[in-house]
Amino acid sequence: MLISFALDFLLIWYNPVDAKWYLGREAGDDFGTYACLPVPVVFVMDERGTGTGSREYCEEKNMLIYLMRHGETDWNKARRLQGQSDIPLNANGTGLAAETARGLAGAPIDMAFCSPLMRARETAEIILGDRNVPLYADERLKEIHFGANEGICFDAAKQNPEDPLHDFFCRPEHYLPPEGAESFAQVTERGQSFLREKIFPLEGKCRAALIVAHGAFNRCLLNCILGTPLKDFWRILLPNCAVSILSLEQGEIKVVEESRVYYEHPVNGRP
Repeated sequence: MLISFALDFLLIWYNPVDAKWYLGREAGDDFGTYACLPVPVVFVMDERGTGTGSREYCEEKNMLIYLMRHGETDWNKARRLQGQSDIPLNANGTGLAAETARGLAGAPIDMAFCSPLMRARETAEIILGDRNVPLYADERLKEIHFGANEGICFDAAKQNPEDPLHDFFCRPEHYLPPEGAESFAQVTERGQSFLREKIFPLEGKCRAALIVAHGAFNRCLLNCILGTPLKDFWRILLPNCAVSILSLEQGEIKVVEESRVYYEHPVNGRP
């Protein structure tokens, strides 16, 4: 969401993608056309929500985290459970990642991480493009494991309350993973371990980090940060290549924006 305020003859607007304030004629003016303010502006709001144009400045302290889902695969399109099966992007998935890369062109990414599964790594590489940014794969960013259920088409399970997978989609608070599969809690635990070990130490050293992972994994992290109960696990729609923007400040992560999509007609928002 773009936030803008009128200040005398100018419009000052904030773009959460690169966490900068810009001067322009209207919110969304081309980045290269108008001046970028070097630090965020502090505005005093009146009871009508109007900016008074206070010209105080503050230092930019928060680090941004772009938590992204991978692009589309043939199994996404066929509505098959992927889990930790290593499925590559399809042609549409590659295109969606390229469109998202254009949307994130101004993001000040200094560090990048991805799941080692092909669909996530390929997406991350497309997003980074020719940036001179290191990309690290981490096993803890893999999708939830479905055990022997990986590869099945899941629509029938959603419609049948007697199917063991029905609870995963429709009553997640009651889901009991079969042998060899993971619970939501186990995925959340390894996600938190990744944040503690890899992301929190970057505060003060990095402007922004990119994390490319998976639908259920990303929901586990977002729901944990937001305090969302397990029964509402699927509340957040996360289409392929959806980007959730987080901020890290003084050891605390907050969700700035959920599930931003940079292309028209989002696909596979909810299994």
